[in-house]
Amino acid sequence: MWDKLLKKAWLTPLTTACFILVAGTGIAMLFEAHHYVPGMKFMHEWMGPVFALAALLHLLRNWQTFLVYFKKHLKAVIVSVIVALVMSGALIALGATKKPPMRPPMPETAPAAEMSAPQPESH
Repeated sequence: MWDKLLKKAWLTPLTTACFILVAGTGIAMLFEAHHYVPGMKFMHEWMGPVFALAALLHLLRNWQTFLVYFKKHLKAVIVSVIVALVMSGALIALGATKKPPMRPPMPETAPAAEMSAPQPESH
């Protein structure tokens, strides 16, 4: 069963396709495109776990190759992990202070914003 599940012939393309979708939608969402493309945020959120599973299976399938690489390039791996952790912490702190993004008016609320305030009755 594991041989079929961890077959490189489909596992590597699956991991690559998931990466492209998650990275592409993530970059688009950074520029607020998900407000204009219905379903983008939903797809991005659900493709994340699929990508994580595909990456984990890819890691398991190529474990020996990864170990050889990590042993050969240990300093680069350590520096990369430290940089990723520092960047993650900084971006989390920055995101905690960021105001919510400006959102375009929803179609249901747009006419209400254009309506004038009720006028007092004159007697």
